Amino acid sequence: MLVLSLMTLYFLLLLAISQELSKSDWMNPASICNASFFICSLAELYNCLVFGTEVSLHGGLLICFFVTVFDVASLFFLLYFRQMKVQRSKLNASVESTTLVRIQVPTSLVLLAVVLGVVTAVLFLKDVRSAVSGPVAGDWNSLMNSYRTASAYSGDDPSVGLSSLSNICFKLLTIFSFVYLIIGFNNIICDGFSIKDALMLLPAAFYAICQLLNGVRLGAIVFVCSCVCCIWILLSINSGWTIRITLGKFIKIVFALVFACFLFWVASWFVGREVTLGPLDYICSYIGYSFVLFDKFLQNPGVASKYFGSETFVALYSSFGRNFGFTNLVSSGNHEFRSWGSIDLGNEYTVFRLWYHDFGFGGTALFSLLTGLFYSNLYEHARMLHGGSPLSISMISYTYLSSGIFSMPLVGKLTSSLFTPTTWFLAISSLFLSEWIKRYQKRQPPMN
Repeated sequence: MLVLSLMTLYFLLLLAISQELSKSDWMNPASICNASFFICSLAELYNCLVFGTEVSLHGGLLICFFVTVFDVASLFFLLYFRQMKVQRSKLNASVESTTLVRIQVPTSLVLLAVVLGVVTAVLFLKDVRSAVSGPVAGDWNSLMNSYRTASAYSGDDPSVGLSSLSNICFKLLTIFSFVYLIIGFNNIICDGFSIKDALMLLPAAFYAICQLLNGVRLGAIVFVCSCVCCIWILLSINSGWTIRITLGKFIKIVFALVFACFLFWVASWFVGREVTLGPLDYICSYIGYSFVLFDKFLQNPGVASKYFGSETFVALYSSFGRNFGFTNLVSSGNHEFRSWGSIDLGNEYTVFRLWYHDFGFGGTALFSLLTGLFYSNLYEHARMLHGGSPLSISMISYTYLSSGIFSMPLVGKLTSSLFTPTTWFLAISSLFLSEWIKRYQKRQPPMN
């Protein structure tokens, strides 16, 4: 109880420091990281009071240390980059634009993305039903539960899970989702709500729906976090970075978080989970047990790495193994389940589990340092306008990859998203799409 209380206060202190140094910039990597760990520590504090789960001093100190290393690296680059930018602005007489401009997109391309979203959702539905052999008694929850069970224990059976066509469509939908997400919110902020701009947000909605249809709640939740990140950056740019959270805004944010937690609890039924706990107990159990799991991992690491970075680079190894026939490299990336007495803790161990398993204490500290520098660098470039347009590869990449920062207390998306061919493909494809849209915009006559 004492360790968790001190951890909660420490993460709150780190959040206050990151906010002070960044001048209340909530979407910089350090602030996102600190806020996420603070919320999860509150959840684990609740679990400690209700269910009796605890974190040892050793585990708590390691988590706090690695978060601090990430913060120091992130805030160091942030302060250095912004100081260099101030010095350059003093030497340069021109003033950089701080006002968003509308981004024109062909209507046909917007409708194409919407149709792609519908087709992808239909394909996902078809794959879910075909993966379940025989009739399924009951409702939608029973069907999804059967699908999750079948796909989890299918091994490399190609008949179970998503088809190749579904995967291709989903990757294309991901590209449109994140590019149009920025364009749609940008245009709404510039000129207000319109039907065409709303249509550009539909691919993102279908993207979240497909995540749920595949039984991935966390993917849908962190995608919502990416949307919040995108909106906040665009609003901040348009206001000249003068947004402040007043008491009224804070109350609205709290209500929004409570409503989001309720939706997450409801989504458990949608993806085939058996829900026996109430909303508060369920949410706290889901986001709080990762600290206890990492602590238990430190006490009993289990099987050591079979090869270099087997958990950190699992997506890269699996992709290489599937394409070149090295089946021993193919892995699901799922971790072992653990329990506390009769309490099932799950298998979400924080981002630090991957690095500690593969590289030990020093390697985890190094990865915390490097990821802090990388994400801060990416964010500072995402904040910059290019000819009044936020549609840059940095903005697209940070919107997509920011989900890894939000989910740091739970899973290892911070590096697993980087070291995968899918991310590289999405980055290159998004760059081509955004550049084509920019060229189309330049061909249009200026609006009066």
